[in-house]
Amino acid sequence: MSPEGKYSPAQREVLRIGTTKIAYWTGRSESAVYKWLTRRPAVSPIPPEHLPAVVAGARADGLEINLELLWPDGVRVLGAAA
Repeated sequence: MSPEGKYSPAQREVLRIGTTKIAYWTGRSESAVYKWLTRRPAVSPIPPEHLPAVVAGARADGLEINLELLWPDGVRVLGAAA
């Protein structure tokens, strides 16, 4: 099966960013990030408490991420509050 059929859009975004980078930014092991991919809900593969570190790390590295994919509930709340 192709990765497109196996993974959700949010999971594919994590893989696109890179598990090694996410592990570095969050201070977690790469195996922890893989566990997030397989054990967390497919629509939110990164625990919300680690998202600020991912966003900060991506910005520092000049990497664009799709926060709407990684944290759809948070984006909805922030959009409604604006």
